[in-house]
Amino acid sequence: MVSGGAPTYRFNELSSNNHLALPRLPIPDLNATLDRYVEGLKPVTEPAALDAHRRLVESFRANEGPALQKQLVAADAHTGYPHTYVEKYWDDMYLELRCPLPVHVAPGYGLRPDADCGTDRAMLRLAKFISATFRWQQKSLAGQMEPESSPSCMSFLQRLLGTARVPKKARDELRFSPASTHVAVQCAGRIFRVEVLGKDASCILGVEELHRQLQHIISKVPPPGKGHIELGLGMLTREDRDVWAGLRAAVEGHSAANRRSLEEVDSALFVVCLDHHEPTSTTQRSQDLLHGRPGNLGNRWYDKMQVIWSPSGTISLCFEHTYSDGIVWNRWLSDIWDHLQGTPSPYSPLPSLPSTSALPPPRELTFELTPALEKAQRDARDKAETLVAQVATNKVHIDTIGKADFKKWGDFCVCSSLSTSISTPWPYMHKFM
Repeated sequence: MVSGGAPTYRFNELSSNNHLALPRLPIPDLNATLDRYVEGLKPVTEPAALDAHRRLVESFRANEGPALQKQLVAADAHTGYPHTYVEKYWDDMYLELRCPLPVHVAPGYGLRPDADCGTDRAMLRLAKFISATFRWQQKSLAGQMEPESSPSCMSFLQRLLGTARVPKKARDELRFSPASTHVAVQCAGRIFRVEVLGKDASCILGVEELHRQLQHIISKVPPPGKGHIELGLGMLTREDRDVWAGLRAAVEGHSAANRRSLEEVDSALFVVCLDHHEPTSTTQRSQDLLHGRPGNLGNRWYDKMQVIWSPSGTISLCFEHTYSDGIVWNRWLSDIWDHLQGTPSPYSPLPSLPSTSALPPPRELTFELTPALEKAQRDARDKAETLVAQVATNKVHIDTIGKADFKKWGDFCVCSSLSTSISTPWPYMHKFM
């Protein structure tokens, strides 16, 4: 598609059309892969263990390796899904993981503070962020999103917003609502539907009115403690996936109201988490956005992307990793940041929509739970407390090395390099992986 002379992504074809004529991901040569594997072991493996690895590698090279490589090449000789030789394995791995999503899967980002933080405009900042994201999604849906200066596969743009991971036995499912008109706002475990767009995206809730509605929700809902325990249904999204699948089926089977409420969460563009508590350090903020802290676990919904707000105005993101990755998170957030801060952008502005204050007011979603389901919430909380207590999450600021250094060294990925630097010492410290 060409818009004003510039190519743009066609939203409905993002997963089926190679917009930028990118080359198919090549399958590495078997011998080169095995040689690189051995080279990678040398700095982190004792000589005796390295010799044992070499023998295994050479046995694989001489025996089953060539046949498996041939099968891999043959399986990749097609068009359509899977679009790369790793894509199906990615999907299978994430959807079939049975462990809890927090700690094990869900990554997060934190936005830098801006002039609204720490002021009476802290909630206004969130309202502006939500409004800008809906306008950004309308730009994407209209096929007006321009490619990046460095061509990259952006097919995950189609799933970034409006997608829900639904627990099922053995393998979860994804449900898509990219044209959603509402967000699910969670506060102290209670969930509210907040309309942001009018029918057919004909108008958008004014930022000041959205601000007022969000402020009303957090002032209406008492903070945890003092007789109120933060134990919303979202606590169950912390569970083992098979356990949550069975519990969700029980919630849905108990009443039509439950089914409607779950559908309204699933179909939201994303979940907004209004936290009453304020992190007192960047380490606590990192813990809050990734997995929570003991005593502050209930105000999350891990089956969808979450925008997390604290009373000072900090905004953090916790992502469901199955259907999206860093390349589209970065594009979305950099576009929103440029729009909100008024900084120069290489892309066209977000579309304007008529502002209104006449959309339906926030509506709380109700869940009718049996005593057994209420006990399951408490059990999920107790297990989450135990899991989080076993995790040491600390924010470390390093100012002697950065992305530019990795680029100077050649074909280095910052994310994988940092992951390797953290995981490599582990077996030496703890004597097991």
